[in-house]
Amino acid sequence: MHPLLSKNLRMNKERRKRLKEFTKKLNLKIKDFEIFERALIHSSFVNESNEKIRDNENLEFLGDAVLNLVICDFLYNKYQDLTEGDLTKIKSHVVSSEVLATFAKRIHLGDYIMLGKGEELSNGREKTSILADTYEALLAAIYLDTGFDSVRNFLVKKFRGKIEKLKNSPHKIDFKSRFQEFALESTSKLPEYRILDETGPNHDKKFKVGLYMLNEMVSVGSGKTKKEAQQNAARIALDNLNKKKSTNNGSITNNV
Repeated sequence: MHPLLSKNLRMNKERRKRLKEFTKKLNLKIKDFEIFERALIHSSFVNESNEKIRDNENLEFLGDAVLNLVICDFLYNKYQDLTEGDLTKIKSHVVSSEVLATFAKRIHLGDYIMLGKGEELSNGREKTSILADTYEALLAAIYLDTGFDSVRNFLVKKFRGKIEKLKNSPHKIDFKSRFQEFALESTSKLPEYRILDETGPNHDKKFKVGLYMLNEMVSVGSGKTKKEAQQNAARIALDNLNKKKSTNNGSITNNV
């Protein structure tokens, strides 16, 4: 049994002290520490434990929904001058695993995650997917323990600066690089972009591009340039990933 986890999730003094210090740093007033305990338990820890304990995957599912609602609500009310396309680009980037993992590192979330030995040995505390998923589970814990306004305030304070930068230059969001990172991590192969159609005169062309992973088309994007079409194809693929993640309770397969 993990030295910081007592029987049936009744936290020992050392573990509770660490969690109190952690939540205090986050300016959170906690009533139910056990929900925060479960938010930090990775499935690999449960799989290697003889105790009847639950991992954080259900909380991750809820946290993903809370995150999307808070960000969409904030963007809609704060930036009504932006187009739907720009709002979608900003939201897609803000809720991405890479951004969530960055914020997770800022609060040293990895130090508190309970991992199995295999993940521990493979540097799981630094993995983007584990950090992002645990961050979502943490958001669910905040929501369940202290309510929607609390989790909204928590997120807006941390994400406002990031959103403001993106608001001023949404066109600079590089969806191709983000999707490439996903493809390499999940398949060890680079994605491929193929021109499917090219229409219009030379001065006003429109391109349709297909995005392929392991020779299978996963999305289609259009644009006035090949680069724009590729970026849109990558954005759509990432959006589909987020939707599939929510539907599958946080489980992402190699197929988009």
